Amino acid sequence: MPHFYFDVHHGPLTEVDKHGANLGSAGVAREQALRKIRALVVRDAAKGLLWLRRKMVIRDPQGNTLQQIGFEEAFDIDLPHDRGGSSGFGYTSG
Repeated sequence: MPHFYFDVHHGPLTEVDKHGANLGSAGVAREQALRKIRALVVRDAAKGLLWLRRKMVIRDPQGNTLQQIGFEEAFDIDLPHDRGGSSGFGYTSG
């Protein structure tokens, strides 16, 4: 079974995955990476942080990059265009 590593890059800093995981395919590894990204963002959001400029790099045991996923790719992001009265949910203030 293929072994994959999931490193997190934030600017010049890299958090290296030293353990990795045995997964069935690169597609399964991508789904695992998306779950990991979402879990990291939820953890950070609980602290009031939303850092979406990070990326996760999936690599093989030889260190070859197989895929790169920007944190923003793990979400369908809906931001309000006009901060002056719309909540972004179809409601208006006032």
